[in-house]
Amino acid sequence: MDAISPMKNKEELLLGCYQLFNNAFDVDYLFENFLKLIYLNFKNLSKVQVLREIKDINQFTVLYEITSSERSMLAMRIGSVYKNLKELNNETVKLSNIKDDFLNSYDIHSLFAFDLGGSNSYESFLLLCSEDEISLTQDEIDFLLLLLGEFKKCCLRLELLEKSIGDSKRLRLQNELLREQERLKTDFINNISHELRTPLSGILGFSKILSSNKDTAESKEDIAKHIQDSASRLSNLVCDLVQATGSHNSWVVNWELIDINEIAKDSVEEFSLLKKDFKIKYEASSEFPKIKSDSKLIRQVIDNLISNAIKYSVNKKEVAVKLGVNKDKSEVVFSIADSGVGVRKEELSRLFDRFYRSSNSEIKSIPGSGLGLTISKEIVETLGGKITVESELGKGSKFIVILPCT
Repeated sequence: MDAISPMKNKEELLLGCYQLFNNAFDVDYLFENFLKLIYLNFKNLSKVQVLREIKDINQFTVLYEITSSERSMLAMRIGSVYKNLKELNNETVKLSNIKDDFLNSYDIHSLFAFDLGGSNSYESFLLLCSEDEISLTQDEIDFLLLLLGEFKKCCLRLELLEKSIGDSKRLRLQNELLREQERLKTDFINNISHELRTPLSGILGFSKILSSNKDTAESKEDIAKHIQDSASRLSNLVCDLVQATGSHNSWVVNWELIDINEIAKDSVEEFSLLKKDFKIKYEASSEFPKIKSDSKLIRQVIDNLISNAIKYSVNKKEVAVKLGVNKDKSEVVFSIADSGVGVRKEELSRLFDRFYRSSNSEIKSIPGSGLGLTISKEIVETLGGKITVESELGKGSKFIVILPCT
């Protein structure tokens, strides 16, 4: 449709409206342009609006609006005088000399309303005037009723068309989702098979060495330790799988006052002993409040994130753990940063998805189930906090956890 401008007469306006009804491609386009036509072709209007009832609270919201004023009422919730529109329950409603400070501040002193019905809730088409009396002749009212009748038919046609297109699009998206789920299932089975096979191979291999009674370069204590490490890795993987099949509701929180500084220090010290080739730096605020949370779950999150940082630090073997509080001491903030492989910006939003692993070949070569970050996020959110990540490919990643102090 060409740019909308004032029409010379009713016949020209009627022709312009029919042209709009024939060319409209969606409901929003139809509403916005129909309101413009009415606003430009009826005198002394300050606004033209379409309202929808907000059920149960006796208010309306402004769905569409055309006005020359800089003060828009779009999406506003409005009660007061507007509630009379539905109570009168008439095809047309005229209100003059409106005494309402809120409406008057928006240059509304009189109005004429037309019932639009609405498939789900009451809707009203409003002509609003800055004068105390809105002047519409019976001929103009009849003409508007004619236009609105055709307008509602066009709305119904577009809604049915959009529903048809929406159904088709929804089916296509569902098919795409099913294909993606099938791909994820295949990837998951392949990944987990690999993850399970590695520690099992270690257990079986070293068990055979022990049972053969042959002399080996390694002592029985070393072989037993290899078996223990493999069994521990297998146990952790099974635990992750069990936890990942649950939901936020599956986490049982033991709320108590805890010293998160001590928990973080213990985790850092244990990893420092286990990974002596890594430099794990720990930094904490001098004064640290006790918080109400769950020590076991928080330790699990810290362990997961430090383990993750170590796993992906293939170039520079350094991990930095920092613990602090925000300015008003209402939240605890701790971060775990590495100088590892990092991830691409476009993959950041998926890092916490279950079983998701980066497409980066360098990352894919590192063993992992894609569950640790998912579990960490679920725990943090169960404890009322949030977790975010910052990362740059080739430069490392930084995970930030924020928890409430109370």
